[in-house]
This record gives sequence, C-alpha cells and structure tokens, in this order.
Amino acid sequence: MSSASSQSESGSTVPEFTPENISNQLGIRTQPAASLAELDGWEEIKSGLEEDRNWEELDGVGPATAETLEMISSPFTRSEPESVVEGPEPSVEPTTPESEVEDDDGEGSSEQTDNQEDGVEDEDQEQESAASEDTAAEDSDDEIALSEVESPPSVFEATIEKSRVAPYFDAVSQHVDEAKIRIDDDGLNIRAVDPANVQMVDGSLSSLAFESYNAEMGVIGVNLSRLNSILGNANKSDLVHFQLDPEVRKLTITIENLEFTMALIDPDSIRQEPELPDLSLDAKVIIEGSEFRDAIKAVNMVADHTLFSYDHGHAEIYGEGDTDDATIDLSDNDGVHDITAHDAGDSLFSLDYLKNFKKMVNKDTMVTVRVGDDFPMMVEFGLKDGHIQIDGMLAPRIQD
Repeated sequence: MSSASSQSESGSTVPEFTPENISNQLGIRTQPAASLAELDGWEEIKSGLEEDRNWEELDGVGPATAETLEMISSPFTRSEPESVVEGPEPSVEPTTPESEVEDDDGEGSSEQTDNQEDGVEDEDQEQESAASEDTAAEDSDDEIALSEVESPPSVFEATIEKSRVAPYFDAVSQHVDEAKIRIDDDGLNIRAVDPANVQMVDGSLSSLAFESYNAEMGVIGVNLSRLNSILGNANKSDLVHFQLDPEVRKLTITIENLEFTMALIDPDSIRQEPELPDLSLDAKVIIEGSEFRDAIKAVNMVADHTLFSYDHGHAEIYGEGDTDDATIDLSDNDGVHDITAHDAGDSLFSLDYLKNFKKMVNKDTMVTVRVGDDFPMMVEFGLKDGHIQIDGMLAPRIQD
C-alpha cells in the first residue's frame, strides 16, 4: 500500500491506514464499537487494514473495542449476535475479506458466507438430532436394564442398621424362601409369588435407609431364610455391612466382629418374578396396624377362612367355624381411619395366608386394604419412616 492511497480490485480508493485518516473518515473518538459498522466507509477502512496495524491506534478505541472490531466483518456477513451490529444497511456493497475468493460480480463473499452459515446450522441440527437419539437410546437401555438384567452388579457395598433392614427381609420371607434382589441406585427391590400362586409381594428398601450405599445395577439370588438367620446375630442398633464379590457370587455380611460369607443363588434358578396386576377394586379401608392384627387374630380363633364384606360406608370381617363365629365391625372402630366403598360385595380369604400379612405389619403401621367382589385383597403399608414399602396381594377363595 502506498503512502497516499491504493486502488482496490473494484477500482475504489482505499485510504491509507493511519489514525488520522480513519478517525477523520469514521468520525470516531469514543464511538461504541457496536455502531462502527453502520458508518459510511466502514468496508473501505476494513479492507485497507494491514497485518502489522492495530485498531487501538485509533483515538477512542480501547482493547475491548479493538477486539470487537477484529471480529466484525460487515452487517451482512457477521457471525456475532444480532445485538452486536444493528441498524440500517450500509450504502456500500460488502466486499470480500482477504481470506475468501470473490467472483466476477462481487457476490461471492455473501453467497459463500450464507452457505457457511447454512452448513453450520445443518451441522448443529444434526448434532442435536444425534444427541436426542443418544439420550433416547440411553433411556431405553436403562428401562430395559431395570426390569430385565440378570447379571450381578459390578459393585454393591452398603452399611445399614439392623433395625432398618431386618423388617424388610422378614416381610418378604413370609411369602417365599428364595428371591431375586434387584439392586440399583434407588435401593433394593424384591417381587415374588409363593409356590401356590396365592400370595404375591412387591417390597422395596430405599437407599436412603442406609448409612452408606454404593451400588451398580444388577440382580442377585438369595436364600432369605439363611439371610434372616445371619441377621439374627445382630442387635437392633448394630450396623450390618454388606459387600458383594460378583466374580464368585458371594455376599460378605459383617456384624461387629462377626463376618459371614454367604453363597448366592443363580437368579435363573429362581422362579420368574410375576407381573403386578392393575386391579380396579370397589372398597378401600385405611386401618391402624394394631387393629388389623387384632381383627385377623380374632377371626382365626374360630375359623380358618374369613369373609371381608363391604357396602358403601360399611365394612366388616367375619369368621365362622364349626361351633363359633366372630364379627369385627370396621365401621365403628377408632382404629379405622377411612372406609370407601363404591358398591357392595365380599371376598373369602384363607387365614393361613392372611396371617402372613399380619406378621409383616407393625402395630404402629398404617395399613391400606383394598378389596373387590370375589377379587384379590391388596395390602399396602410402609415401615421405617417409609424407607420400606410393601405391597402384597392375596388371591380369594372362590365361594360355592
């Protein structure tokens, strides 16, 4: 570039890059950088820059403004947000930056930049689409893994007070001797049905009940009777430490100075977990655990079966033996908090099985009982501040 002026390829005169020339032409002293591109002569000044020059040589242009000026190309081809350069279109047609090739009619820069922007948008959309597909795939994998994984977790190590874990395994063992324990970040879950297909249990123990909990997703098979026997060596306040060795399929249980190593059962050899039915039942009774236990105990004194009947706001439990009978009116009972019945009906249940639910329930537990006309009974309750949740189902005995 000469000391006076130089000719651009289009024949226009480009002033020499000096503080005086540029300051005079653009009229900047403290001009905001965002409005510089709106001024007449911007493109001529921009195309006249030399590599060894710096925007800070202009009066009123500091480091921050200089950095912005280096990033701005023109109002038509800028890559900055719209708030950086706004206003009416300049009267001067945009010229091609030195890094681009301009075609004969001077439109190469604009078209190439537009194509580049379209390419970037397409690439962003493809990346977003790919990310969405990956997320959906991960969610799908997680959903499948939760219900179908049959391998032991790579990690399971946890510590819990005996009083918070023993009721969980004791409740489930009222229905089955062996069970699959599904383990994940949320805690433990057991779903099982007894050999006679009469009673089912779905029990969960939250990870929040543990003093410490570190687990990956997986499933193990456990002999519940042996596990309960081991836990019987601990006092209520003792801490119980579980650690799984997935390679040899053994669970180490440490209680104070006692250490037990229990061999696990192959989950494939344990009966498949049942599907939980979605039942629409007519009646619901919310009853205190102590009243629930007393009612079952009373009818069991005279009979081996009990009839649970309901009629709108009324419900009762009835047992009839060879010589004696017993009736418990749930409608007139301080221990019954709510009775909801949309119709009238009754169901007959075996007390041998119903007693298993009685053993699971603590006196201070609130129990929800739902029944229908010749439908199963659902018994739902929580233990240990809700960290243990038990949902049980008992099939009815079909009446003659």
